[in-house]
Amino acid sequence: MEARPSVFIGSGTLEVDKRVSFHRSSQSVTGKNLPIVKISSQKKQKYVVHSSSSHLSTWPAYEPGQGILQNRKPCALPGWQSASKRLMPISKPRYLEELESYLRTELKALDLTKGKVQELKLQPYREVFECFMEEFKTYKPLLASIKREYESTIAHLQEKIYTLESVNGVLVTASDQCTQQILAFQEQEKIEIAKLKEERLYLLKLIDKMKEEKCSLETQVAKLRKTVAEEYLRYLNECDARKLLLLDLNEMYRQKEELRLTKEQEDVLDEDTVKLKVALRVARQDLTKAQIDLNTMQANYGDVVPRRDFELQEQKYNDLADKLSILQKDFDDLSDEYEILLDIHKQVAEDRDRYFNDLINVQRTSTPRPDWNKCGDVVLGGSERWNSLSVGKTSDQLLDVLLEEIGGGLLRERDTFVGRGRSERIPPYLRCDGLVRNKKLTKKEVIALLREIWREKIISDQQKGKQSSLSDFFLSFFQKKYGESAAFDWTYSIYENLKLFRSNEMMALFLNVLTGNVDEGVYHSHLLELNNLLKELTIADTENTGQLTEEQFM
Repeated sequence: MEARPSVFIGSGTLEVDKRVSFHRSSQSVTGKNLPIVKISSQKKQKYVVHSSSSHLSTWPAYEPGQGILQNRKPCALPGWQSASKRLMPISKPRYLEELESYLRTELKALDLTKGKVQELKLQPYREVFECFMEEFKTYKPLLASIKREYESTIAHLQEKIYTLESVNGVLVTASDQCTQQILAFQEQEKIEIAKLKEERLYLLKLIDKMKEEKCSLETQVAKLRKTVAEEYLRYLNECDARKLLLLDLNEMYRQKEELRLTKEQEDVLDEDTVKLKVALRVARQDLTKAQIDLNTMQANYGDVVPRRDFELQEQKYNDLADKLSILQKDFDDLSDEYEILLDIHKQVAEDRDRYFNDLINVQRTSTPRPDWNKCGDVVLGGSERWNSLSVGKTSDQLLDVLLEEIGGGLLRERDTFVGRGRSERIPPYLRCDGLVRNKKLTKKEVIALLREIWREKIISDQQKGKQSSLSDFFLSFFQKKYGESAAFDWTYSIYENLKLFRSNEMMALFLNVLTGNVDEGVYHSHLLELNNLLKELTIADTENTGQLTEEQFM
């Protein structure tokens, strides 16, 4: 490939226009510059094109040596300049003419009546482009890539066309269905329109018939109105005539009555005067008799009341008498209560005076009430523990609590106890000589031991089948548990604690049973009552919460 310069002259400047020409890729056998082009791989033939020179032409172009004005367009030049400096084109290259001739021949040879006309027309153009690409070796890769892109684009578009054809088929089917539905709707509408037309004709006939009936009815109404008017006039005339007849009839009755009265008066005047005198005398006698009877009745029954009023008053009297008796009874009861209350008041007043005098004497002679809050500074644990111990207790109970606290402190300070000897008067659990060691038990430990003793004694009595003495079992329990040597240490320690803490119910009961002051059955009955109470509370606790409300407990 080489460049051939072409010179253009204009406005005193020289510009070089580089145009490119290409060598042919092969030489013919005769030595001429003839390019060999493969038209199609299917036809498998060579098409030889001869060029007019040793180089491919750059047509369309202009003859060498021709120049144009710089920065001027040919169409903008004046007439005298454009005529002298008009560019002269050269003829088409032979290679181009051969390609165009081949293209026209192939296009004419195509059968455009068959399907896929565009693909058939594209094939000659593809073959020409391949020949063109084979001729230009330098630009063949670029042209091949362009061709591949076009081919891939065409293939992609064909795939889209195939896809759209399937969609088009669906659309055609849907369109056919819609068309059928529209036709069915149109047929149905035609039927309905025909029915409506028939109904319209029927209604028009019915309207005409009703109009005729209306006209006939209007005619009848007019006739009836005329008849009613005539009848009304006749009725008015008859009504007036009837009124006149009634007036005449009333006048005749009045005249007849006047004639009758006149005739009666004339008959009365004609009666006998003697008869009238007799009647007058009889009437006077009857009047006198009636007056006498009336005076007699007034004299006899002037103060008498009616029976109904009498019974009503009698009933009221009985009710008031009953109420009076009830009130009298209540009054008597209240009088008795009043007397009793007076006596009680008198006794209370006497007791009050006596107690007041006793109070004065006591205040004068007795010592003042101690301030128990001072014990909080002495008792172990301080005021808080003393307040918890003294809640709800009397002075006597507070004194016992104070003695227990003091005695407990002294008892814990002692290390030994002195044995009471082996006399028969001494209980078995205290029969020993010498010194006995103090175990320094707490109140909680003593209560735990007492519960264990009771539990073991109940088991032992059940095994033996008879009830043993608590004093004997008390010593034997500690002998079995701690041995002969240490048993009296435990018995003396527990005994001293029992004597000290008598305010505790369990310890006081155990001491009384141990000393024989109370029977052992008291403990068992107390234990049985506690078990029964626990069962009842368990039954009442239906939800198994371990707690009972006030209503459930009551």
